[in-house]
Amino acid sequence: MNVRNFAILWFLFLVSMQGMRSYAQQTLIDVKINNPDLMIGEQTMLHVSVTTDKDKQVLIPLPTGDLLMDGVEVLAIFPPDTTDIKNNRITIRYDLVITSFDSALYLLPSFIAIDNGDTIRSNQVALKISSPDVDLEHPEEFFDIKAVWRPPFVLADYYALIYGILFTLFLICVIGYFVQRMRHRPKKVEVAPEGPKIPPHEQAMKELREIRNENYGNKDVTRSILQK
Repeated sequence: MNVRNFAILWFLFLVSMQGMRSYAQQTLIDVKINNPDLMIGEQTMLHVSVTTDKDKQVLIPLPTGDLLMDGVEVLAIFPPDTTDIKNNRITIRYDLVITSFDSALYLLPSFIAIDNGDTIRSNQVALKISSPDVDLEHPEEFFDIKAVWRPPFVLADYYALIYGILFTLFLICVIGYFVQRMRHRPKKVEVAPEGPKIPPHEQAMKELREIRNENYGNKDVTRSILQK
């Protein structure tokens, strides 16, 4: 191999390595669906993953309304979840809840990522919506809805009711106790107020005067008897 051929091969090798490096560092977008086969009204999750460099500002337009496409509705869009991967790369994941009320086979539209003016499109996934089987030959045969399912008995669900009953009984007992006590309470006896108290020396002088008056009265009676 001469020098010229060696230089050409080396140049091709460098170009291929540069191309592989550029390809490895480009922004990628991928779409997956949890369950592609649903009944009318059922829900499934749509995952949109964007892999790019950390220092890149990548725009990922998401549905702004309630429709992803005609017949497919968007019920919720969760906040993005970012994961660090190797070689200074990150993966940004968006989760969308979708449903449909029209039976058909839908080819969901591609999602896009805008990287410095370049538009990268994702793959497309299919969604099949089926309607329940209906026996058109025997329309009179139908079934009732399922009976109400009763949850298992859990005592904690009745704590509020039990505490309420116990508290009501306690109040009734307290009220009954006070009513009985009021009924058997002794009646108050009214006592006439006493007059003003006389000092001891005045009381003694009063009693002496009463005794003296009694003695004078006895002397007058005796004198009248003797005169007769």
